[in-house]
Amino acid sequence: MIVYDKQLDSDLVLRLKERDPQALADIYDRYGRMLYSLIYRMVRDRGAAEDLTQETMLRIWNGVHGFDPSRASLSTWMTRVARNRSIDYLRSRAARESFSIEIDNVLTVSADFDEKLDARYRMDLIRKRFRMLTADEKLVLRLSYFGGLTQREISRQINRPLGTVKTWVRTALTTLRTEASCPSPAE
Repeated sequence: MIVYDKQLDSDLVLRLKERDPQALADIYDRYGRMLYSLIYRMVRDRGAAEDLTQETMLRIWNGVHGFDPSRASLSTWMTRVARNRSIDYLRSRAARESFSIEIDNVLTVSADFDEKLDARYRMDLIRKRFRMLTADEKLVLRLSYFGGLTQREISRQINRPLGTVKTWVRTALTTLRTEASCPSPAE
């Protein structure tokens, strides 16, 4: 527990303003544990709390000329410095995490978009090629895929030889596969 000693604190502040490095060590010995505890309660990370305590000490060293003993005690001022540094850290960490999540979302959306674009491109190619098929090739594909008929059933239904139906199906599928396997514009 820290016993408040106004004279000791005034002496420490005067030595800090005179840039006495031992004064900073004395402040650390006197208040370091209190500042670390405050910071740790805020950030919940030992490593970060240690770093932030060091940064707080550096800010105290560099900012001691802004300290006004008529406005607050030394411990109150240092606590405010530690608290503000912790808040800055938490905001920065939240922004980094938010940015990381946003980047992940953008990458996911981008990957989904690329997949959809690629699929759409291939479907457009297939539709274009399907329009180029003969009427007989379109008919046998429709009866097979949408009608659920076997090639033998198609042969009987359209009154064509089974070999002819098989040729039309094979030619149509080869034509569609060739077009569907073309590289997309992104490749």
